[in-house]
Amino acid sequence: MNWNRFILSGAAAFVVMFAMGFVWHVPLFGAYYAEQASALLKAEMVLPVIILAEVIRAFVLAYVYPLGYKGGAPLVEGGRFGLMMGLFTAMLPLIYVSRYNYTSFNWFWVEGLFFLIQGAAAGIIIAYIHGGGSNK
Repeated sequence: MNWNRFILSGAAAFVVMFAMGFVWHVPLFGAYYAEQASALLKAEMVLPVIILAEVIRAFVLAYVYPLGYKGGAPLVEGGRFGLMMGLFTAMLPLIYVSRYNYTSFNWFWVEGLFFLIQGAAAGIIIAYIHGGGSNK
């Protein structure tokens, strides 16, 4: 494990993931999420918890990527990795939260699409930072 690449890719993934989260949830779909918040059983936004979750997820992705990397273009490998990890890290919480906290299952699809896009972007960033020498 190249610890410098791990730290750099984890930090870069966090910045990308957090920025994408802000853009998606505030200017792009802010009105939709505000409307959905009225259906929540407990509507509150806890920014420190969101930041902590994104830091943990970014560094887990940065740690796991080089373990399975077998070669290939960073755009393709990182995108594939990010899509799968976005799906993996989001699916159970999405199903649970969608089922028990919202009156409509539409939130599942909007938030699920976000996690796929965000995961792909983070995977690509991680792949470019790790590059072909991910096992050095």
